[in-house]
Amino acid sequence: MIGCTTDPAHGLTTADLQRAGFGFCRIVLRWTENPAEFLRACQTAGLPVIGIYTGESRAPNLNDTQSAVLWAAWLRDESLVEAMPLLQVGNEPDLESGSSWTMGHDEYNRLVDDVAPVFRGLDLTIVGAGLASGQPSWLAGVDQDLLDIIAVHPYGRRPNGDPKWQSACPEWANDVREFLAWYRSYTALPLAVSEYGGRHEELGDPRWRQYCVEMTVSLHQMVGDGRLAFAALYGLSEMMVPGMGMLYPDGRLTEAGRGVRSVLVASG
Repeated sequence: MIGCTTDPAHGLTTADLQRAGFGFCRIVLRWTENPAEFLRACQTAGLPVIGIYTGESRAPNLNDTQSAVLWAAWLRDESLVEAMPLLQVGNEPDLESGSSWTMGHDEYNRLVDDVAPVFRGLDLTIVGAGLASGQPSWLAGVDQDLLDIIAVHPYGRRPNGDPKWQSACPEWANDVREFLAWYRSYTALPLAVSEYGGRHEELGDPRWRQYCVEMTVSLHQMVGDGRLAFAALYGLSEMMVPGMGMLYPDGRLTEAGRGVRSVLVASG
Protein backbone atom coordinates (compact mmCIF):
# COMPACT_ATOMS: atom_id res chain seq x y z
CA MET A 1 0.00 0.00 0.00
CA ILE A 2 1.21 3.50 -0.85
CA GLY A 3 0.31 6.43 1.39
CA CYS A 4 1.18 10.10 1.65
CA THR A 5 2.37 12.54 4.28
CA THR A 6 -0.14 15.33 4.81
CA ASP A 7 -0.87 18.23 7.14
CA PRO A 8 -4.51 18.67 8.18
CA ALA A 9 -3.85 22.37 8.78
CA HIS A 10 -3.53 22.93 5.02
CA GLY A 11 -7.17 22.14 4.40
CA LEU A 12 -6.99 19.09 2.14
CA THR A 13 -9.33 16.31 3.17
CA THR A 14 -9.62 12.53 3.22
CA ALA A 15 -11.52 12.84 -0.06
CA ASP A 16 -8.44 14.51 -1.56
CA LEU A 17 -6.22 11.69 -0.30
CA GLN A 18 -8.49 9.09 -1.84
CA ARG A 19 -8.90 10.99 -5.09
CA ALA A 20 -5.11 11.09 -5.38
CA GLY A 21 -5.08 7.30 -5.00
CA PHE A 22 -3.48 6.95 -1.54
CA GLY A 23 -4.41 4.18 0.89
CA PHE A 24 -3.21 5.74 4.15
CA CYS A 25 -1.63 8.94 5.45
CA ARG A 26 1.07 10.15 7.81
CA ILE A 27 0.80 13.23 10.02
CA VAL A 28 2.90 15.00 12.66
CA LEU A 29 1.26 15.04 16.09
CA ARG A 30 1.46 18.69 17.17
CA TRP A 31 0.59 19.58 20.75
CA THR A 32 -0.82 22.91 19.55
CA GLU A 33 -3.31 21.26 17.16
CA ASN A 34 -6.19 18.86 17.74
CA PRO A 35 -6.27 16.19 15.02
CA ALA A 36 -9.44 14.48 16.29
CA GLU A 37 -11.69 15.61 13.44
CA PHE A 38 -9.13 14.55 10.84
CA LEU A 39 -8.52 11.18 12.49
CA ARG A 40 -12.24 10.47 12.67
CA ALA A 41 -12.64 11.37 9.01
CA CYS A 42 -9.78 9.02 8.12
CA GLN A 43 -11.31 6.23 10.18
CA THR A 44 -14.67 6.69 8.46
CA ALA A 45 -12.95 6.68 5.06
CA GLY A 46 -10.91 3.56 5.86
CA LEU A 47 -7.58 5.43 5.70
CA PRO A 48 -5.17 4.30 8.46
CA VAL A 49 -3.02 7.07 9.95
CA ILE A 50 0.64 6.92 10.96
CA GLY A 51 1.22 9.47 13.70
CA ILE A 52 4.70 11.01 14.04
CA TYR A 53 5.97 11.90 17.50
CA THR A 54 8.44 14.79 17.21
CA GLY A 55 9.55 17.77 19.26
CA GLU A 56 6.26 19.42 18.26
CA SER A 57 4.39 16.62 20.05
CA ARG A 58 5.84 17.51 23.46
CA ALA A 59 3.52 19.29 25.89
CA PRO A 60 4.82 22.52 27.46
CA ASN A 61 6.92 21.96 30.58
CA LEU A 62 6.58 18.18 30.32
CA ASN A 63 9.08 15.53 29.27
CA ASP A 64 8.53 13.00 26.49
CA THR A 65 7.19 10.24 28.72
CA GLN A 66 4.66 12.57 30.31
CA SER A 67 3.68 13.93 26.90
CA ALA A 68 3.28 10.43 25.46
CA VAL A 69 1.05 9.46 28.40
CA LEU A 70 -1.22 12.44 27.65
CA TRP A 71 -1.38 11.58 23.94
CA ALA A 72 -2.18 7.94 24.72
CA ALA A 73 -4.91 8.93 27.18
CA TRP A 74 -6.36 11.31 24.59
CA LEU A 75 -6.45 8.59 21.93
CA ARG A 76 -8.25 6.27 24.36
CA ASP A 77 -10.69 8.90 25.57
CA GLU A 78 -11.54 9.99 22.02
CA SER A 79 -11.85 6.36 20.84
CA LEU A 80 -9.24 7.01 18.17
CA VAL A 81 -6.70 4.27 18.86
CA GLU A 82 -7.89 2.22 15.88
CA ALA A 83 -7.69 5.28 13.63
CA MET A 84 -3.92 5.58 14.24
CA PRO A 85 -2.52 2.03 14.37
CA LEU A 86 1.12 3.06 13.84
CA LEU A 87 3.36 5.60 15.56
CA GLN A 88 6.68 6.80 14.18
CA VAL A 89 9.09 7.93 16.89
CA GLY A 90 11.24 10.85 15.72
CA ASN A 91 12.07 11.97 12.21
CA GLU A 92 15.43 12.03 10.43
CA PRO A 93 17.62 12.05 13.55
CA ASP A 94 20.64 11.21 11.39
CA LEU A 95 20.39 14.34 9.24
CA GLU A 96 20.78 18.06 9.84
CA SER A 97 18.13 19.98 7.92
CA GLY A 98 15.23 22.32 8.53
CA SER A 99 12.74 19.44 8.48
CA SER A 100 14.77 17.02 10.62
CA TRP A 101 14.71 16.41 14.37
CA THR A 102 18.45 15.83 14.59
CA MET A 103 19.73 13.65 17.45
CA GLY A 104 22.69 11.57 18.44
CA HIS A 105 22.30 7.87 19.15
CA ASP A 106 22.02 8.24 22.94
CA GLU A 107 19.39 10.95 22.66
CA TYR A 108 17.36 9.01 20.11
CA ASN A 109 17.52 5.79 22.10
CA ARG A 110 16.27 7.69 25.18
CA LEU A 111 13.39 9.08 23.13
CA VAL A 112 12.36 5.58 22.05
CA ASP A 113 12.70 4.32 25.64
CA ASP A 114 10.51 7.19 26.87
CA VAL A 115 7.79 7.07 24.20
CA ALA A 116 7.51 3.60 22.68
CA PRO A 117 6.36 1.65 25.79
CA VAL A 118 3.51 4.10 26.35
CA PHE A 119 2.09 3.61 22.86
CA ARG A 120 2.82 -0.11 22.90
CA GLY A 121 0.32 -0.17 25.76
CA LEU A 122 -2.29 0.74 23.13
CA ASP A 123 -1.02 -2.04 20.82
CA LEU A 124 0.28 0.49 18.31
CA THR A 125 2.99 -0.63 15.90
CA ILE A 126 6.15 1.38 16.62
CA VAL A 127 8.04 2.67 13.59
CA GLY A 128 11.60 3.95 13.89
CA ALA A 129 12.42 7.47 12.79
CA GLY A 130 12.81 7.74 9.03
CA LEU A 131 16.57 7.70 8.43
CA ALA A 132 17.60 10.06 5.64
CA SER A 133 21.38 10.45 5.67
CA GLY A 134 22.01 7.51 3.35
CA GLN A 135 24.44 6.14 5.94
CA PRO A 136 23.03 2.76 7.00
CA SER A 137 25.75 2.33 9.60
CA TRP A 138 23.90 4.95 11.68
CA LEU A 139 21.34 2.24 12.36
CA ALA A 140 23.98 0.15 14.13
CA GLY A 141 23.82 2.57 17.07
CA VAL A 142 20.02 2.35 17.43
CA ASP A 143 18.52 0.15 20.14
CA GLN A 144 15.89 -1.68 18.09
CA ASP A 145 14.31 -3.76 20.88
CA LEU A 146 11.26 -1.47 21.22
CA LEU A 147 10.78 -0.94 17.47
CA ASP A 148 8.63 -3.02 15.13
CA ILE A 149 9.63 -1.45 11.80
CA ILE A 150 12.69 0.46 10.57
CA ALA A 151 11.83 3.38 8.28
CA VAL A 152 14.10 5.15 5.80
CA HIS A 153 13.85 8.08 3.37
CA PRO A 154 15.49 7.36 -0.02
CA TYR A 155 15.78 10.95 -1.18
CA GLY A 156 18.33 11.44 -3.93
CA ARG A 157 18.15 7.79 -5.03
CA ARG A 158 17.31 6.58 -8.49
CA PRO A 159 13.95 4.78 -8.81
CA ASN A 160 15.36 1.83 -10.73
CA GLY A 161 18.36 0.68 -12.77
CA ASP A 162 17.35 2.48 -15.98
CA PRO A 163 20.53 4.12 -17.36
CA LYS A 164 18.60 7.33 -18.09
CA TRP A 165 18.55 8.14 -14.36
CA GLN A 166 22.28 7.68 -14.00
CA SER A 167 22.75 10.02 -16.94
CA ALA A 168 20.19 12.57 -15.74
CA CYS A 169 21.20 12.50 -12.05
CA PRO A 170 24.85 11.37 -11.90
CA GLU A 171 25.26 12.74 -8.37
CA TRP A 172 22.67 10.28 -7.03
CA ALA A 173 24.51 7.39 -5.43
CA ASN A 174 22.46 4.33 -6.35
CA ASP A 175 18.96 3.08 -7.00
CA VAL A 176 16.38 2.49 -4.30
CA ARG A 177 16.78 -1.30 -4.31
CA GLU A 178 20.50 -1.08 -3.52
CA PHE A 179 19.77 1.64 -0.96
CA LEU A 180 17.33 -0.59 0.92
CA ALA A 181 19.68 -3.57 0.71
CA TRP A 182 22.29 -1.53 2.61
CA TYR A 183 19.87 -1.03 5.50
CA ARG A 184 18.76 -4.66 5.56
CA SER A 185 22.28 -5.61 6.55
CA TYR A 186 21.84 -3.64 9.80
CA THR A 187 18.45 -4.91 10.97
CA ALA A 188 16.29 -8.01 11.18
CA LEU A 189 13.14 -5.87 11.44
CA PRO A 190 10.84 -5.12 8.49
CA LEU A 191 11.77 -2.06 6.45
CA ALA A 192 9.47 0.74 5.33
CA VAL A 193 9.86 3.94 3.34
CA SER A 194 8.14 6.63 5.38
CA GLU A 195 9.02 9.41 2.92
CA TYR A 196 10.01 9.53 -0.74
CA GLY A 197 9.63 12.06 -3.51
CA GLY A 198 11.43 14.63 -5.59
CA ARG A 199 11.51 18.38 -6.11
CA HIS A 200 10.17 19.92 -9.28
CA GLU A 201 12.84 22.64 -9.19
CA GLU A 202 15.58 20.00 -9.05
CA LEU A 203 14.24 17.62 -11.70
CA GLY A 204 12.26 19.89 -14.03
CA ASP A 205 9.60 18.91 -16.56
CA PRO A 206 8.78 16.18 -17.47
CA ARG A 207 11.35 14.45 -15.31
CA TRP A 208 9.64 15.32 -12.01
CA ARG A 209 6.47 13.44 -12.97
CA GLN A 210 8.51 10.57 -14.41
CA TYR A 211 10.63 10.25 -11.27
CA CYS A 212 7.63 10.21 -8.90
CA VAL A 213 5.84 7.68 -11.12
CA GLU A 214 8.78 5.31 -11.48
CA MET A 215 9.69 5.49 -7.78
CA THR A 216 6.07 4.74 -6.90
CA VAL A 217 6.09 1.74 -9.25
CA SER A 218 9.29 0.37 -7.67
CA LEU A 219 8.12 0.86 -4.09
CA HIS A 220 4.63 -0.47 -4.82
CA GLN A 221 6.21 -3.65 -6.15
CA MET A 222 8.33 -4.03 -3.03
CA VAL A 223 5.35 -3.50 -0.74
CA GLY A 224 3.41 -6.04 -2.78
CA ASP A 225 6.05 -8.75 -2.51
CA GLY A 226 6.75 -8.11 1.18
CA ARG A 227 10.13 -6.42 0.88
CA LEU A 228 8.63 -3.27 2.41
CA ALA A 229 5.97 -2.91 5.10
CA PHE A 230 4.66 0.30 3.53
CA ALA A 231 5.76 3.35 1.54
CA ALA A 232 4.58 6.96 1.90
CA LEU A 233 5.15 9.76 -0.56
CA TYR A 234 5.96 13.31 0.53
CA GLY A 235 3.73 15.15 0.35
CA LEU A 236 0.07 15.72 -0.41
CA SER A 237 -0.15 19.52 -0.65
CA GLU A 238 2.07 22.00 -2.46
CA MET A 239 1.71 24.11 0.70
CA MET A 240 3.91 21.66 2.62
CA VAL A 241 7.07 21.95 0.49
CA PRO A 242 6.55 23.80 -2.81
CA GLY A 243 7.53 21.63 -5.75
CA MET A 244 6.92 18.32 -3.94
CA GLY A 245 3.14 18.24 -3.62
CA MET A 246 0.72 15.94 -5.39
CA LEU A 247 -2.13 18.46 -5.14
CA TYR A 248 -2.42 22.22 -5.39
CA PRO A 249 -4.10 23.98 -2.42
CA ASP A 250 -7.39 24.08 -4.36
CA GLY A 251 -7.33 20.28 -4.71
CA ARG A 252 -6.25 20.04 -8.33
CA LEU A 253 -3.68 17.34 -9.07
CA THR A 254 -0.20 18.49 -10.01
CA GLU A 255 1.51 16.93 -13.00
CA ALA A 256 3.32 14.45 -10.75
CA GLY A 257 0.10 13.86 -8.82
CA ARG A 258 -1.71 12.85 -11.99
CA GLY A 259 1.05 10.42 -12.87
CA VAL A 260 1.20 8.84 -9.42
CA ARG A 261 -2.58 8.55 -9.27
CA SER A 262 -2.63 6.70 -12.58
CA VAL A 263 -0.15 4.14 -11.19
CA LEU A 264 -2.07 3.65 -7.95
CA VAL A 265 -5.47 3.37 -9.62
CA ALA A 266 -4.15 0.90 -12.20
CA SER A 267 -2.53 -1.27 -9.51
CA GLY A 268 -5.62 -1.31 -7.34
